[in-house]
Amino acid sequence: MTNKRFAAIPAFMALLLLPLLAEARVFHVSPGGSGTDCTQASPCALQDALDAAKANGEDDTVNLLAGTYEGNFRYLPPDTEHKSIAVKGAEGTTALEVVLD
Repeated sequence: MTNKRFAAIPAFMALLLLPLLAEARVFHVSPGGSGTDCTQASPCALQDALDAAKANGEDDTVNLLAGTYEGNFRYLPPDTEHKSIAVKGAEGTTALEVVLD
C-alpha cells in the first residue's frame, strides 16, 4: 500500500509543474501567410497568430512582416488571463511598410 502512495507522487508533481512549461511565443505573420506554424520560415495569417496567442495564455509577441493586412481581426482573451500581447512590425520594417486595414 505504501508503494502505491509513493508512485503517485511523481505524477502529482508533474501536474503541478505543467503551468511552468508554457512559454511566451513570438508569432511571425505575413499578409499571405497560411498554416499554423507562425515561424519566420513559415509565417501564418494574422488572425491565426492572434488565436494561437489567446490559447497560449502567455505574454506573446506578434511580428508583422511588411504588407497590408485586411480583415476584422479579433483578440479577446479569457477574463481570467492577465497576460499581454504585443503586435509590432517585424525587425527591419517601418511604420509605412505595415498597414492594418
